[in-house]
Amino acid sequence: MSIRLYTWSFTVKKTDNMIKKLFTQRFLLLAFMLISTSKVFGQIPLVTPNSAAYTIIYSSTNQGASDFITLEIRNDNPCPIRITNLAMHHMGFWQVQFTDPFTVTRNVSANGATYDLYTSFTRLNGNPFPVNPASGWTKVATSDTIDTDSNNVVVNLFTGLNTFVPANTAIRLLITCTDTIRVPLNTSPLSITNSNVTMTSGSSNNIYTGYFDLGAGFIATNFAGISSFNFEGAVTVELLPPTTPVVDNSLKPAIKCLGQDLILKATHPKPGGTFTWRDKNGNIIAQNTTGVDTIFGVDHSDAGRYFVTYNLCGKESLPDSGTLIISDPPAPTISGKLDYCLNEQFEYTVVNGTNPTWYYTATGGSPVPVTPTINTSSPNTLIYYVSQTDQYGCESRERTLVRYRAAPKPEKPIVNTPVYYCEEMPAEQLTAIGDTLRWYYFPVGGVPTTIAPTPNTSVN
Repeated sequence: MSIRLYTWSFTVKKTDNMIKKLFTQRFLLLAFMLISTSKVFGQIPLVTPNSAAYTIIYSSTNQGASDFITLEIRNDNPCPIRITNLAMHHMGFWQVQFTDPFTVTRNVSANGATYDLYTSFTRLNGNPFPVNPASGWTKVATSDTIDTDSNNVVVNLFTGLNTFVPANTAIRLLITCTDTIRVPLNTSPLSITNSNVTMTSGSSNNIYTGYFDLGAGFIATNFAGISSFNFEGAVTVELLPPTTPVVDNSLKPAIKCLGQDLILKATHPKPGGTFTWRDKNGNIIAQNTTGVDTIFGVDHSDAGRYFVTYNLCGKESLPDSGTLIISDPPAPTISGKLDYCLNEQFEYTVVNGTNPTWYYTATGGSPVPVTPTINTSSPNTLIYYVSQTDQYGCESRERTLVRYRAAPKPEKPIVNTPVYYCEEMPAEQLTAIGDTLRWYYFPVGGVPTTIAPTPNTSVN
């Protein structure tokens, strides 16, 4: 696009001088309100100086006056920020004289216009077009209809914004108007910085502007008076807490045996802050710059979640968490034969548990190197203890007693036989003298019972 830039000589009438005075008073009040608010809510105001003069930029194709402006916000903090408000100079009424080639006087006003705000993290330099999502632009907000009568003042265009800017990151803002944007001719400073947040607009001698509806952008270069700031107004940002620290994967979850040590570990990409670890009850258990702490000899009371936050930029992050699970397996159960007659074949005992370990003692001691047995060739009694170890490597604190015995077969029990009953008379339960009696219905084989039978005296 061919660009023709005019150095206009403009006359501001007395009424406009009053307007400029009113504008200055209102703008100073706005700046004071922003600064006062920042003290209360932790917000950071970026306020441009008042301009001594203004201009409107046209192209040589006479497509009309440019209707958008760009600026950049750079966050050099190690914490993110949020853009919350944007106020900008609005042209209520302006009377301009320029020569092309004859002297012409124009009355211009942007009253009745609305403004749109676009943001981009990728289109930080050069011509912003095309302005669409595919090119990295996001439409953030649309203002209400603006009407300031004949006053040229800074007005709040966008409030309650929630535009997030990560740490050490820049964002470009594009503000377009459905009417004409009057460009302030600021000459200094070249940027505005507050609390490590810097706002710039254009460069030392040029500015990107153009016709938004036509999708045409161009550089107004070396135009008399244009230097750095071509945006007049204020942007308010809020310094946010740092991002959430990251708890080590070894704590998601950490499964520990009773008595083992637990190492709490978290990291954060931005150095210089303080980690705070809290237990499940919210009690602070550690504060340091490394994010590492050790809980020695954990027990059941230590089980549960642990939370860590990161303090940076005078703010505390949201927490991440890890979980401690205590593994405390019970003693195993056993099944199988424990008592043997002499010379009876030994059968290994079944341990109902995982990874059994045999010992000679109920506590302490060294494991038995092999699964124990008993020699049944002679009377004998052997005592062992067995534990189990779960899949997390935790051994049961209790051990199960295993008592093996080998003994000769006992003598047959003594009985009073035969026993006589009268027909249809009540009979008494049979008795015998012996140890651990078992009763059968057959001289060999059959199924035993430990309950002595009662004879039936009925003839039927």
